[in-house]
Amino acid sequence: MKRYSTIHRILCLSLFIAIAPGMARAENGCTLFFGGTGTRTGNADFDQRWITINETVSEAAIQKLSELHYRIESSFTQASESQDSFEELYETLRQKQCGQVLQLSHELALPSKPGGVPRLTLKVLVFHLDPTADARSAKTIGEYERNYPFELTKEVMENLSLSAVGQTIAQHVDEAKVLAARAP
Repeated sequence: MKRYSTIHRILCLSLFIAIAPGMARAENGCTLFFGGTGTRTGNADFDQRWITINETVSEAAIQKLSELHYRIESSFTQASESQDSFEELYETLRQKQCGQVLQLSHELALPSKPGGVPRLTLKVLVFHLDPTADARSAKTIGEYERNYPFELTKEVMENLSLSAVGQTIAQHVDEAKVLAARAP
């Protein structure tokens, strides 16, 4: 199973920062909700199931955040490589000029021992870019991080409401007061 390790993500984010020439924190009052990133196994059908789960949770979170009067612009990636998803993120940020990013990714972990259950972790990050002295790059400033782990037991698989998870994520982000983009 192909997993985006923390080191891999940092390297890709560093590359993203290096290719973000002149990109500064936009102040037009929107947050870019970027969903879809996460574990890819290489099996298209299997990966698509988890991408769909990520998308369902993302849509519920976006809806709730919009109801809470946040200005949200959404973007969803199905890129299989973290490099490609960061390029999509960069391009969307460039087009939309949002001041913040709320990223939802999913991580799948197989059981570490026989008889164990797989684990799904939904990861939420809020960050923005600040320009540095060098006009060819920007610095990523993390503002919020929270993980939502689920052991994928039969009971969880049968009863977990993806919409409720998305709404909970939105509520937690709202309670943390990390999003600046409110609608009038």
